[in-house]
Amino acid sequence: MSTHNLQRAYDPSDWYWQIAETGEIYSSAARTTIAAGNPAYVSFLSDGAVATTIDTMDALKAVLSEQAPAGLPPELPAFAAQCRWELETAGITVSGMPVSTTRESQALINGAHSFAMVDPAATFQFKAETGFVTVDADTLKAVALAVASHVQACFAWEANALSRIANGQLASEADIRSDKDAFAASVVS
Repeated sequence: MSTHNLQRAYDPSDWYWQIAETGEIYSSAARTTIAAGNPAYVSFLSDGAVATTIDTMDALKAVLSEQAPAGLPPELPAFAAQCRWELETAGITVSGMPVSTTRESQALINGAHSFAMVDPAATFQFKAETGFVTVDADTLKAVALAVASHVQACFAWEANALSRIANGQLASEADIRSDKDAFAASVVS
């Protein structure tokens, strides 16, 4: 690793590195690689600073782990999983009725659905956000199917996101968050 530029005080939480192995420029403030024309990087250079050259991304991660852990690149697959969980457990609306989709609610709905399959004449009491509701077996089946479809759509989104992370289409937490928001807006409950 080359020595730090003396024109600007070294701040590992807001610094730039040239990764020799790939030629990419990494910003610890942005927590990702950036384009050479990035305005913040251009300003950095205009201050007389020079990006620190480092051999590999792994070497950079080792430096940041010690000096500025907040500047480490995000673990994008884990972040995508967190986004999927947020989507999955955010709840849905079925026939105008808000339905919780937390893991506990999913289990309760699945259990009631199993009971409804055995006793189609049964009615069920559920505590919704607006208070208790009574639903028949057919309504419960519709709710259970809607919840299952929602959960599966969320996992399909995550699988797609992981594929797009692997091929570089989603390269930052911001990219994943934007994609998650677009998916959430497109889902019809």
